[in-house]
Amino acid sequence: ILAQNNATSTDLTITTGVGSNITGSTHGIEAKNYGTGALSITANGDVTSTSSNGINVYNSAAGTNLTITTGVDSVITAGGPEGIFANNQGTGATAITVNGAVTGGTFGIYTKNASTGTNLTIITGVGSVITSGIIGIDAHNNGSGALSITADGDVTGTTVYGIYAKNASTATNLTITTGTGATITGGAAGINVQDASTTGALTITNAAGATIEGATGISVTANGAATGG
Repeated sequence: ILAQNNATSTDLTITTGVGSNITGSTHGIEAKNYGTGALSITANGDVTSTSSNGINVYNSAAGTNLTITTGVDSVITAGGPEGIFANNQGTGATAITVNGAVTGGTFGIYTKNASTGTNLTIITGVGSVITSGIIGIDAHNNGSGALSITADGDVTGTTVYGIYAKNASTATNLTITTGTGATITGGAAGINVQDASTTGALTITNAAGATIEGATGISVTANGAATGG
């Protein structure tokens, strides 16, 4: 699926049904929003790329919110670097919710927003599995809002980090929460955080029964105080 709108458009929305199977020789699903509205992708079935990203999404500076949701039984597979790649250059929030499996060669989920953006939120559901060769979840918040990652399933970055979270100086709070039974695994560190925010709080909460694995379990570089539990 390739969907692109133009500057005179508003929203761009793609929804695939339960049991559907989308396969692309480049990207499985590619969406480019040049309109003035929101970009939304809901994948309830399988999405496969044989050579590039499973889901590849771009929201231009004219756009607002960017939202990606995958269903419980969905399998997103990249033949190339990213299982899910989301680049939000718009003025709104970025939200990714994964309830199934995502596999990428380099990154399972890689997302970033612009300085014009607001919040960046990633949620992986109970039973979800994120797998990659380098970093499982890579999130760069360059906006004016909060960065929040909730991992209730397993996340693996084989050689580097399970979760990598980076907050710019313009951002506010950075929060990472792992659920009961979740396993976060990275070669260098299970979780690596780079928080340059000058105003926000950094909080990492691991539920009882969560496992953080790597040469270093959790690595943090922060401008201010950090709270863990």
